[in-house]
Amino acid sequence: MITLTAAETGPLMKALLLSETFDHFLFVEGEVKTFMTFSVSGRRNSLWDQENGEAAEDTTETSEAAPRPEFVEWKEAKPFFLQIMKGKRLPLSFSLTFSCPDSICGPDPEAAGRLFNLRFLRRQLFVTTGYTQKTFVPHHDAEHVWDEFVRRFLADNGFAFEE
Repeated sequence: MITLTAAETGPLMKALLLSETFDHFLFVEGEVKTFMTFSVSGRRNSLWDQENGEAAEDTTETSEAAPRPEFVEWKEAKPFFLQIMKGKRLPLSFSLTFSCPDSICGPDPEAAGRLFNLRFLRRQLFVTTGYTQKTFVPHHDAEHVWDEFVRRFLADNGFAFEE
């Protein structure tokens, strides 16, 4: 696990809310504090899909039907957060948790979770990583690979951070 502090919040906020940079990460949960507190779960409600005539499978990437992910992609949740956070006043704080799907990070059969949190507090933006494995291992090699993936993703997208 690492915690990084953004050198500037503006570029990352713009990418988060106005570009496709984070669109394919899975949105796990979020909380935004403005004039009130908004708490949102990113867990997909399959009953909603069924009642609205949508398939419970995702057939967009391949010809074979695959089960839809447990969590929505950020691009599905982003418009709601944009509505909450846009304007001249910054939120008091927010916390957003994302999971990395195999389509971005590659398969890792040992991973139970590859997460990162974006946390905005007191006008500073922090990124914290988290990695859990399905079984106990005495080393942290996979966790270090995940931490490096997040560092590289941020750097490749032009975001400067301090450790």
